[in-house]
Amino acid sequence: MQTVNYQLKHKLISNEYKPAYKLARKIFGNLEGRVLDYGCGIGKSSRLLIKWGAGSVLGVDSDETALDRAKRYKNNGIEYRLISKNDLSDVDGHFAAAFSSFVTVEISTKDELKRMANAIYDKLVSGGTYIMIAHNEDAVPYESPMISIRGVNGFNNQSGQQLDVEVRTSPPMYFRDYYWKITDYKEVLENVGFKIEEISTAKPEEGKDISPFIVIKAIKE
Repeated sequence: MQTVNYQLKHKLISNEYKPAYKLARKIFGNLEGRVLDYGCGIGKSSRLLIKWGAGSVLGVDSDETALDRAKRYKNNGIEYRLISKNDLSDVDGHFAAAFSSFVTVEISTKDELKRMANAIYDKLVSGGTYIMIAHNEDAVPYESPMISIRGVNGFNNQSGQQLDVEVRTSPPMYFRDYYWKITDYKEVLENVGFKIEEISTAKPEEGKDISPFIVIKAIKE
């Protein structure tokens, strides 16, 4: 169970995770058209997508409380929708691009990862881009002044195992995430029809030689 303080989570995306978002922006390139923000939370990522050039954004999430918070901000060009069980069947039309940030790390089974990837794939136009931000498998465990990522008792780098994440804000934030490898993401994405175009690691924090975050770019063929 995750303990979420939405005001701090807004700050988190702006600060501690900033290198991952900066890399995602670079990899997106010329972002335009209608964009799907899958797992948008309180809408910070949706607002970033508009800032990056998206013509419009549909932010979807299964957390109604988070969506209520998202709607409190200025949201020109953004619509929010509550979804359940990766179901996008009620979403009209298709998208030029899709984005998910730290959503897959909250998913506990590969089957659910596949359902999410398939739902996104089905809603992209041919040639559409999907950008994903996730944990770096090579950075577990990870300790810095900003963040701690550690395996739960008995952790031995197996896919789907639990991770304890502490973000060292004041007060700190705690998350229970799941460990997935690049091979898992490649398998899931390629099985639903995506072509992996790029996998990059975000810029490390000062004094560290590895980042805990990766960005994956996939194309709908």
